[in-house]
Amino acid sequence: MWTTHPHWAAEQKQLQAQAARDAWVADRGPHWDAIPSQRALHEAAKAALLARQAVLRPLAVEFVAQQAGGPVGVRDPDPDWAMGTPLYVDDLAQAVISPVASRINDQIKQRLAAVTVIVASTKERNRLAKACADEQRFEQFEVETAESMKPSTAISVQKASGRLFLRH
Repeated sequence: MWTTHPHWAAEQKQLQAQAARDAWVADRGPHWDAIPSQRALHEAAKAALLARQAVLRPLAVEFVAQQAGGPVGVRDPDPDWAMGTPLYVDDLAQAVISPVASRINDQIKQRLAAVTVIVASTKERNRLAKACADEQRFEQFEVETAESMKPSTAISVQKASGRLFLRH
């Protein structure tokens, strides 16, 4: 097949770039292959968190409405609340649903100390208690997850939500 010199030169550059990338990837060793699986684990954990927050939301809204005596506003998960879902009454934070313990720093710890943290299990409560202030208030609603909800399996938020159920 015949081609022009500029096209041939461009192809040679692409082949060289691909060879350089392949060599770079080979130098990374076996842990390089683990990165996609780590991403899958992270995405599965994120889906499980969002599903847990979705299941807890109506229970938490009812709890906060009874405690605060007003209409409850629900906002999206927020990094300022360690990816927890904040609940507001009259634009004042009253509670946070399932914040992520590993995202709690000193500033977030102070912010959480002023509100009630809503959790889905004793395990979650214990994990968060280690990261929160000693005087942190918790409200626990027993929510169980199906075996498939473990972060080892990547699933969508919709599928995860369908696999949660409340313990009677």
